[in-house]
Amino acid sequence: MVRTILIARHGFRLSWTTNTWTSPTGTEKDPPLAAYGVTQAVDLAKFIKSLPEGQRPTLLFSSPYYRCLQTSSPSSEILGIPIYVEHGLSEWYSPVVPGTGLHPRPHSAQTLKQYFPSIDPSWESIYYPDRRGETIKGVHDRCGDFLDALVARIENHPILGKHKNILLVSHAATCAALVRHLVNDRALPIRVGTCTLSILERGDSDDQWVPRGELAGADFLPGGVERDWGFEDAVYKDDQVIEDPGVCHDEGEDPGFSGLVPDKAL
Repeated sequence: MVRTILIARHGFRLSWTTNTWTSPTGTEKDPPLAAYGVTQAVDLAKFIKSLPEGQRPTLLFSSPYYRCLQTSSPSSEILGIPIYVEHGLSEWYSPVVPGTGLHPRPHSAQTLKQYFPSIDPSWESIYYPDRRGETIKGVHDRCGDFLDALVARIENHPILGKHKNILLVSHAATCAALVRHLVNDRALPIRVGTCTLSILERGDSDDQWVPRGELAGADFLPGGVERDWGFEDAVYKDDQVIEDPGVCHDEGEDPGFSGLVPDKAL
């Protein structure tokens, strides 16, 4: 049974320091980490390694965006565990501006493995966000449905079912929504900085999760909390989050599958 869930945000990204950057994968809206962000990722990994052995994660799931995979890599190396790519942990984009196309969808685990050899492509993503974007309610719904399914599928998996502690590496909005789901409070005030970490342990009942220490904590980071973000920072108009331009390649492009992938074990 999964007992502990650790949720980390990616490190400081290069696009915050310069406008002249390229995505190593060719995926749009997919900047790499700045050198400082890589250092943060190492500090995060060292802290996770310092946890008591019974609390250290033995499964690592990462958003498919390059900055999250970069952040995951030091933890993967220091813990000696592979990275499982999971699209359910992807970035949050608000609904697309009409006529601007769709939001990007990163590459598959098999393709991303050329950049990060520690990726194990045997894990198939169980959730795909809608490329037409999500409302704030939508990203909370996604994170809740995804996380419930992830825990259930791990626990019912013939091999992965033995694991008790999992690490999820994602983005600010997604991290916040994941934490809110676990504590059953979609209005929970939480701001998530780069490479901050939330640790939640299962309570007396299966659906109860209790924070251990500070949520989105950064005591282990020399720079403390940086570039923190919360849902109150989203821009609203008429009580709705404003739309976000997509990546327009083909106005008639098929958005592809979105939602929870049916469990093959059923």
